[in-house]
Amino acid sequence: MVALPEHRATRDDTLAAMRDGAGVICQAVLDDGRFGGRADFLLRTDGASDLGDYHYEVVDTKLACETRAGTVLQLCLYAELVGEMQGLPVERVMVVSPGKSFVAEVFRTAHYWAYYQLIKRRLGKAVDEVAAETYPDGSCDDL
Repeated sequence: MVALPEHRATRDDTLAAMRDGAGVICQAVLDDGRFGGRADFLLRTDGASDLGDYHYEVVDTKLACETRAGTVLQLCLYAELVGEMQGLPVERVMVVSPGKSFVAEVFRTAHYWAYYQLIKRRLGKAVDEVAAETYPDGSCDDL
């Protein structure tokens, strides 16, 4: 198991641990320059990818007893970023919560992918519109 440093870890640290074939990567930093986050765990799984004869799946832990839609969207983002890093789409993501006796709840990314892409596109558009309207606004040019 590789536990990445809490505050200093980077996407490159995560990728290095993936290339080294770590069985479990804790607090994996995932980032594409626009969207990002920290997956609680990446679990090594058998099956070919650009990394070798293995690839990774995403596992997140939550305190809520029921998995919410926002959690599935978050995990789809993580799956997309991990998929880009390993050259193989992530087929499933998992949520572990105390309400399920700590048994992983499995979600197939293909079942949520179209909705995830729609929400991501809309979020990106909204952020771009707000950024275009508010920054830079020129109010600090004379300072």
